[in-house]
Amino acid sequence: MTCVGGTQLVASQEGVIEKEWAWVMSGSGLAKTFARPYWQDADVTADRRAMADLALNSSTEYPMWMRRWSKWEYFGGTSFAAPAFAGMLAVVNGYRRSLGLPRVGFLNPILYGHKPTRSTFRDIEYGQTEHYHAGPGWDYPTGLGAPDIAMLALALP
Repeated sequence: MTCVGGTQLVASQEGVIEKEWAWVMSGSGLAKTFARPYWQDADVTADRRAMADLALNSSTEYPMWMRRWSKWEYFGGTSFAAPAFAGMLAVVNGYRRSLGLPRVGFLNPILYGHKPTRSTFRDIEYGQTEHYHAGPGWDYPTGLGAPDIAMLALALP
């Protein structure tokens, strides 16, 4: 399972990211019962599964737009960001198939351990939740950062 944290994103009309920071309501922290998986060994010192793995815009102040029931609506929250990421991976899998490449499969060990894949993330260094601050490298609110999906599709082994 890939855990999706939240950011607050401001972009220009042209789609250029102007700023992005950890969303204050981003779900993050340590699992109560799951041990830290091997693929988090280099980033997490706690003995339990740490969340998030990555982050997408989740702010209700700067929401994502979606076409539903023939009209445009906007949504926010990590409960929307997680299925949005799943949809992005479905598009990545379709693209990879068109190139004769295998589908993504179990993503987490690749995200953490494959340097070309890891380099497709924008590190989110600012912002905080109630309990955690974002900072350089992996952090609880935003994980590895926000993915550039087009670059991710090409970098995956």
